[in-house]
Amino acid sequence: MEEKKEVKPVLELVHRQDIFKIVIPAEVEKKIRFLCKNIWDVEWSGILFYKVEGAFEDKSLTIRCVDLFQMDIGTSAYTEFNVSPDMATYMVDHPELLEEGIYQGLIHSHNNMATFFSGTDTSTLSAEGNDMAHFVSLIVNNAGKYTAGITRKYKCVQTVSEKYTYPTWNEEVREGVETFDIEEEKLEWFNLDIAFEDATDDFETEMMGRPKEIKESKKNAIPIYKSGYLQYG
Repeated sequence: MEEKKEVKPVLELVHRQDIFKIVIPAEVEKKIRFLCKNIWDVEWSGILFYKVEGAFEDKSLTIRCVDLFQMDIGTSAYTEFNVSPDMATYMVDHPELLEEGIYQGLIHSHNNMATFFSGTDTSTLSAEGNDMAHFVSLIVNNAGKYTAGITRKYKCVQTVSEKYTYPTWNEEVREGVETFDIEEEKLEWFNLDIAFEDATDDFETEMMGRPKEIKESKKNAIPIYKSGYLQYG
């Protein structure tokens, strides 16, 4: 007999108006420019490593990019990847990425198109945001225009006091107060303002061979059906 798996409810995705910040250091920016220059006609995607400063509550939340690792070369309108051992190898080679407080999000390009959260991109926010506390997505393009967002699972409990009256027998009117809780949970997402910082060129040699590795692995891969993990467009 097949065991039934518990299906988690999908939280409603709600766009909030508060805007927080994402900082792109010069070294990370140069890596982005390098990829956009060398993979200019199709979309590419990868892992964005970042750390967090501040908090939502006082509006000081800042996402600070630490590094990125390219995972895919897609088509002119689409890119996707499955997490592979290549990423683990890269992290071992860069042990600072294994430190506590380093998190993983998504970076992907819109190549020659404007950067915005398309239907596919908001679907990704929903899918990934439902599976983790926060999901960070950075969208870039060849023109150097960036858009970014972050999710959070937000649960609130409202205590409601309801005053009531009603007529009853003997022409009396009864009144009272009932108190009850209303619990609500949503998946919120917020835009992130882009801020840039200061760079070296040490990364170029290491990054040069990565597009070739991806193309070779795709060429040698045995085609299989897959529902797609981490799809972006």
